[in-house]
Amino acid sequence: YRYEKNNFSTIQEIQKGIVSGQYEFSIPDSSKAYCFYVKRKSICGKEDEESAEICTHPIKKLSFNPNFMQNELSWDQYPTRFKGLTLLPFPLAILNGISFNTSQVLKIIVENLNPSSIMLSSSTFNYFHKSVDCRKKYCYQTEQVISGTYKYVSYYGRSISNKVCIDQSQTILPPVTNLMVTTNNQNYVYVEDDKSWPLRKENWFLYKQTGSNFTKIDSTSNIALGLKDSSILSKSENYKVGFVDQCNSRSALSDSVSSVFLNLQGQNTINWTPGNPFSADSIGGYELFLKDEKTKIQLIVEELDSSKRKTEVDLGPYEEFATFYLKAKASGQVINKFSNSNDVLLPISPVIYLPDVFTPNKDGENDILKINGKVLMFKDFQMQIFNRFGEVVANFNDVNDTWDGVYKNNEVVSGLYIYKVSGILKNGEKFSKAGVLEIMR
Repeated sequence: YRYEKNNFSTIQEIQKGIVSGQYEFSIPDSSKAYCFYVKRKSICGKEDEESAEICTHPIKKLSFNPNFMQNELSWDQYPTRFKGLTLLPFPLAILNGISFNTSQVLKIIVENLNPSSIMLSSSTFNYFHKSVDCRKKYCYQTEQVISGTYKYVSYYGRSISNKVCIDQSQTILPPVTNLMVTTNNQNYVYVEDDKSWPLRKENWFLYKQTGSNFTKIDSTSNIALGLKDSSILSKSENYKVGFVDQCNSRSALSDSVSSVFLNLQGQNTINWTPGNPFSADSIGGYELFLKDEKTKIQLIVEELDSSKRKTEVDLGPYEEFATFYLKAKASGQVINKFSNSNDVLLPISPVIYLPDVFTPNKDGENDILKINGKVLMFKDFQMQIFNRFGEVVANFNDVNDTWDGVYKNNEVVSGLYIYKVSGILKNGEKFSKAGVLEIMR
């Protein structure tokens, strides 16, 4: 017969015709305790004979408490009522022919160590295993030894619980939720650790998306320094972060963040990628900055709505080149939470101005021919001035050279002259220009 512990309305016959030996029986719910006993039907009108009972006591809960560094387990207490009968105190129990004694042992099996056993009170139904090494696997099993008399017949039994194990190093921890990526020549990912997991985080790992997978590319034990992608900036990248704690438990990977990447489109249009560099905030807007390479001053050029993906810049004020970058502003409550993009360099096309008329007559005005315009982009420069016979009367080898209208110690005559400019810019491009110059004396 079988019944659910303390629920005598569930008694049911589960097998007939048994004899001495070993049997296996299924149970409806492995998380509940069940009791078994044997009944022998009488013949010739005698009273049925019943055996003592034996009950299961499953371990129901096993968990690791990180705040106290202990494993906590609980199980079903062995029945304190024998087959539903309240046990009488000695000596009435003897007179009734029923006595009941239990002892309880907890067996602890630790990875790479010999098993140990702890004697527990028979009324104990939980245990806190303190100061565990959370990097190891622990298994637990309880054993109840039951003895006594039932209707003056002695009995003895052993009830062994299920074995349960815990390996904290195999536990997947919750992911971090607040991170951002920003660019400073390379991409850096920073994490704001909310300390929701009480154990020390030993190492942090940075994963970058390659195809459909995320691959580990960096690690650090000091997350305050951030995690770095050392590869060359060429496009927007997606990143996730994970960590390992002191128990060697790994976290799930965080949500991904995307770096903001700028591109130059045409001569003066900058566009950028739409990804969000913040995991806990949306983008509240952008600020376009200019880096002055000479003064090192960074100036806000334009404030842009979060829906913008490109802008045109006025290159008129710049002579050599202009370096821009974008700041994405987080929309949350944190003030001054920004993510920087990569820098984009806009080359300035050189512009050369020469007067239409040159008057080297020593009147103090327009007596010296010099080059004006945006000329700082030249790495190599040459300008030649030819007379009507094709003879070179002036040669400029630098943008700062000047000419006083003298050739071979003689003043050149009034008339029309041809000038030709050639050079190589700092970005490697070639430059050429030609025009007419009139000299009047």
